[in-house]
Amino acid sequence: MKIAISGGIGTGKSEVLKVLKDAGMRVESADLINKNLLNNNLFLNKLILFFPECKNANGNFDFKKLKELIFNNAEKRNLLNSIAHPKILQYIKNIKTEEIIFIEIPLLVESKSAYLFDKIWAVKSSDQSRIERITKRDFVSASEAIKYLAVQEKENEVYNFADEIIVNEGDLLQLHEQVMNLLKKNNYIK
Repeated sequence: MKIAISGGIGTGKSEVLKVLKDAGMRVESADLINKNLLNNNLFLNKLILFFPECKNANGNFDFKKLKELIFNNAEKRNLLNSIAHPKILQYIKNIKTEEIIFIEIPLLVESKSAYLFDKIWAVKSSDQSRIERITKRDFVSASEAIKYLAVQEKENEVYNFADEIIVNEGDLLQLHEQVMNLLKKNNYIK
């Protein structure tokens, strides 16, 4: 069984994944799959071809510049997604398992990948909490964090069809307790 862990940026998906891993569950992350893709020379060369403005003076690819570019340019963001999403989704499709696996996937709605999962757990937080998390995590201003939220606004649709919703407004202990309760409720652990 494949279970998606989804929700908008800064909701706490990675923290939920850590709790699941600590509980002995098998986990994967689309972000990690993407990072592994970036170590693939063919994939990296494709990015350099389509995003030459992200090549720095040393000839290396500047991922920070790419992140800036895609958050400020919908056309470039769509181009990157058209390159990366099929590779990430193919990896997820190829996961064969007899056990339960939780897969953190930030852009579930945008990538139209809900069909790959047996269940969907969505992580939800207020915009204020998300902005605070993003500014601390990414070392950006609140106005930049608000831009990130706007770019991923479509991801809020996941709450309409999620099997479970995790509300992440408390501390890590409360989040841990909530996730453990869901694991027990669904008979994934005793």
